[in-house]
Amino acid sequence: MKIKLIALDVDGTIRETGKPISNRTMKAISLLKGSGVIVAIATGRMAPSAINVWHELGIHSPLICHQGALILDPSTKKVLKHTPLSYESAIQALEILEDCEIDCMANYDGNVYVNKKSDWFESYCERNNVDLIESPLKLLAEKNLTRIVAISAEHKIKSLQKIMSKTLGATTYVTRSLPHFCEVLAPNAGKESALQWICDQNQINPNETIAFGNGYNDIKMLEWAGIGIAVGDAVVEALEVADRVAPSLEDDGVAQVIEDLMNSGQLEL
Repeated sequence: MKIKLIALDVDGTIRETGKPISNRTMKAISLLKGSGVIVAIATGRMAPSAINVWHELGIHSPLICHQGALILDPSTKKVLKHTPLSYESAIQALEILEDCEIDCMANYDGNVYVNKKSDWFESYCERNNVDLIESPLKLLAEKNLTRIVAISAEHKIKSLQKIMSKTLGATTYVTRSLPHFCEVLAPNAGKESALQWICDQNQINPNETIAFGNGYNDIKMLEWAGIGIAVGDAVVEALEVADRVAPSLEDDGVAQVIEDLMNSGQLEL
C-alpha cells in the first residue's frame, strides 16, 4: 500500500534536545517533499518552538503541537483545531496537584500561566519564546486551558501519572513526555486524534500512514499508525507496541528507515 502520510515526533526522535537536526535526517525528509507524501510534525512542544522546527524542515502540512491538543497552520497562524480541557477536569487536576504540593503550569492562549513565578518557569518560557503570567490557575480553568503540566523529579512524576490516571479516569488524557513532566489534556487530545483529523481532511486511511516516536506520549500514536516505528532508544513501552524498531537517534534511525523504504520501493516518490 502506498504511504500517504509520515508523522514525526521531534525531541528524542529526529533531534536531540538543544541540538540541530542532523544533515542526514534533513536530507531524507527533503526527499519526501513534492512527492505527495504529507510530512506532519506531531510534538508535545508549545507552538512557538514547534513552529521553528516546522520552518527548519521546510514542510507545509498542518502542525500538531501540545501533544495533539492544538493543530495550526504556521503559514497563516490560523488555529485549525483546538481540543481544550473541560472546566471540571481542569479543576480536578489542579486540586490533585495542590494536594500533592507539585508545581505546575497551564497553557492558555499561547502563553504559560503559573500560580507563582520561579527561576525555572522564567527560564522555560524564555527558551520557548512565550510570556509567563502569574495568575491563580483555578480562576483560569473555565477559559479552555490547552493543557496542564506538572513538573517534579522523575520518580514523583511517575507516581503522579498513576494517581492522575486512576483519579481522573476517562475524563482526561494523562501522559509523561519529558521524565520530569506529567501532562493533563482532554481525553481526545492525543497525537493520534490530531493525525486522524489530518487524515480525514485529506481522505487518507490510517493504514496508509507511518509514525515515528520514542516516548510515553507517542505510544497511542504508534498504535494508531499503519506502521508505528519506535527509535531504538525509545522507552520500553513504545518499543513493545511498535511494528518496527529503527536504529537510535544517534544513528539517524528515522533517516535510515526513510532511505530503506525509498530504496525498497515501499515509499513511492
